Amino acid sequence: MTRVSRRTISILVAAICIVHLAESGSAAPVADRHQIKWFVHAGLLTPSNDLAYYENLLDDALEDTQTIIEGVQGPADIACCQKLDKRPHSSGVSLQIFGNPGDGLDVINVGSDWAYLFGIGGSGSRGFIVDSIAEYFPLGLYTQGVCDSTYDDDPNAFMVVTLDSYEAGLLPLSIAHARGHNACLQHVSTPGCSIMHPSTAAGGCMTASECASFGAARQSRFGTCECQAGTFPGTPVADGTMCSSTGQVGWCSGGECGANGDDATVQLVSAGGPGAPSGQIADDALVVSALTGGWVDVGDLGVTIKGLAYDSSSSVLYGIADSTGDDRIVTIDLRTWSISTNRRITGRANVTGLTFDPGPTASATDNRLLALLNHSGHQDLIKIDPTTWNSTVAGYLADNIGQFSDLAYDSTGDTLFVSGSYLVEIDELSCRSHNSPCVATTVLTNADLSIITSKLAYSSETNALYLAGDGNYFLNPRTVYRTIDATSREIKFSISVDSYTAGGLAALPVPEPWSGPGVLVVALFAFGRGPRPRSQSGERVTN
Repeated sequence: MTRVSRRTISILVAAICIVHLAESGSAAPVADRHQIKWFVHAGLLTPSNDLAYYENLLDDALEDTQTIIEGVQGPADIACCQKLDKRPHSSGVSLQIFGNPGDGLDVINVGSDWAYLFGIGGSGSRGFIVDSIAEYFPLGLYTQGVCDSTYDDDPNAFMVVTLDSYEAGLLPLSIAHARGHNACLQHVSTPGCSIMHPSTAAGGCMTASECASFGAARQSRFGTCECQAGTFPGTPVADGTMCSSTGQVGWCSGGECGANGDDATVQLVSAGGPGAPSGQIADDALVVSALTGGWVDVGDLGVTIKGLAYDSSSSVLYGIADSTGDDRIVTIDLRTWSISTNRRITGRANVTGLTFDPGPTASATDNRLLALLNHSGHQDLIKIDPTTWNSTVAGYLADNIGQFSDLAYDSTGDTLFVSGSYLVEIDELSCRSHNSPCVATTVLTNADLSIITSKLAYSSETNALYLAGDGNYFLNPRTVYRTIDATSREIKFSISVDSYTAGGLAALPVPEPWSGPGVLVVALFAFGRGPRPRSQSGERVTN
């Protein structure tokens, strides 16, 4: 269904949904509430970046922090029913100014400024937004108080987060990590998606015992995590199940409730090799939550996939895979993941990445698939007719083979994106000449994405790009997940997820919860497998 029809259905079945929520809510775990009083330093305020600006900045960060903590980031993670709320100050405001312009407290020095922060805002959990922290240029600091099993708020618990972390796209992760320390969680040495790895470029994965410790820092318990079922820790309910987001109908995705029309409206399918961020055979089908980045393994494809693309008009999912010789097309029943047919594409091998372009008209006659072909020291951009499977070379990219690994066609903005270790926009008109490479404009650099290689998908449901692939943070390999606004080109959400080797990525509308599993047709090019905690602490958080 289109997003318009989803909204129409949401209105028509609102009464039914309320009954549904009442019934499902009784089985959902009760939420631990973390109520934090927030402060921003006076020196950060300007006429354009006023208090309202920082209020919005904080709201956005806390929304993503909620996704990190409550949502599931893969099989290694559990659904942890914790809610981070802004606690009103005595004046009634939810964000209060501290300090004075020019007092130097916008850059925190742990040695001289730490005791001052203890005296601000009274007792209870507090959060301070500053420009930066002097020692080691960390992105966040925290306190750890008395660690026991008492479910109450430590009166001296606070965190300091920085604009440095915001500018690095890591503010939500910094908040989640620091709150974990407030709750007496310790660092873990295992890289990957653990929320307590010293690098805040990690993720939101928690064990059940870590979730229980996190809950010990709560102030109260009320409300539920309606996209989870059972007692603590919860089990995610099926993606696409109706839920209530900010009082309106929404959709469950990755154990969290997302608003209708946001990333919860999208379901991603990835061909992956679970168990490592790179080097595994990408021959399993993974269903991925576009909201949280979490995934589940739903079946063995029996082929090694290098690219996926979805045609929403005919509900066909295309893909590309390795084989000896020419590539092949197959169809797959999504219920069984069994291959039913396959066809050869003559003269095309070493193809990577895939995307679907519906063409300028509603007719299927101008539909096309776009892919990358590793060829003679460069990469060709090729077009494939999805009815005849004939392919032609549309142009070539200047970078060396392997620089780019996937494509995504933005059908709303009529824009072709190509990704690898960075993200570029391709001017297709410039590709018509074979005397020079296609004109490519960098959208996001490797420093922006912190990625080695990536797979890419676009959804017209959300006008967003979805990216998954290999990241490397100080020699700690990670599987990273990013969502990117296709118009503003800004990264909306960043996280490390439970590890898998991404062989392809495609965006589908999330299945309607009342329709049951459907059958999708999947096409694949190629065939074959080929001691006590510290009372106060500072840490360096690396990107």
